[in-house]
Amino acid sequence: MRRALRKFDQVLNITPDDVDTLAFKAAIFQAEGDLPRAAALLAPLHPNADQILALETQIIQRSGTPSTAIISRLKEILAKPDPALGYINGELRFWLSWAQEVAGDHAAAQESWKQARSELQPFLKQQRRNWVLMGILR
Repeated sequence: MRRALRKFDQVLNITPDDVDTLAFKAAIFQAEGDLPRAAALLAPLHPNADQILALETQIIQRSGTPSTAIISRLKEILAKPDPALGYINGELRFWLSWAQEVAGDHAAAQESWKQARSELQPFLKQQRRNWVLMGILR
């Protein structure tokens, strides 16, 4: 993992604000159990809908107590979903339902989950080998 962190540091020396690289580095810190260092990298990020890794890493960072900020951010993104992102919109709605459930808003979580399933089912029919879809829906 140390070698990977050094490589990410090299990338960040070239592109210091690269959201995906920062998210990968934060994910390594999370895997090592160094949540404060991961939080420091993730806090300033405001990822777009197509930066799914960064969004997921922020959600995982807050897995014990998802903040209203991440729930609000997901709702903001999903208010105007980009059709070009395909199934990622449904995946984000899945993460919204998960964050709402962990935060204790069970009714909202159930509604988000139902909507996520209905959005993702057509994609699973088209992409039967998509492991992300299979993992969410099965």
